[in-house]
Amino acid sequence: MLKSLPIVPDTTFTEREGVHYVGLIASRMHFVWREVSNTDLGIDGYLEVVVNGAPIGLIAVQVKSGSSYIKELSNKIDFRFSDVKGKHVRYWLSYRLPVIVIIYDPDKTTAYWRYIQDYFDEHDDVPSTLRLK
Repeated sequence: MLKSLPIVPDTTFTEREGVHYVGLIASRMHFVWREVSNTDLGIDGYLEVVVNGAPIGLIAVQVKSGSSYIKELSNKIDFRFSDVKGKHVRYWLSYRLPVIVIIYDPDKTTAYWRYIQDYFDEHDDVPSTLRLK
């Protein structure tokens, strides 16, 4: 008799879609997307910024996928931090590279981002939401 097969949750596909979307947009911008293997330590990959064909630096990227991360308020987008523990924020703030958080909205096939250190230069608290650009 066969035992039950494992179930792949839909969130797995949504997560992968978001990471692939970041890679697609990076390629269109002529940036290089370097995905980190699935360790889930708070950085999903690196964008290598390319100007006039020359790589000039790296940006660390955390990708979150799903409309549950997004709160829309009169044409402003907020990232819901309820899912992110303070340890992730401390990790991002201590990182030696700039860190951006990218939220992928699969319902609209679009993404929003925020330079995380920029927020904390002005605030000391871990917010419940973070305004995205």
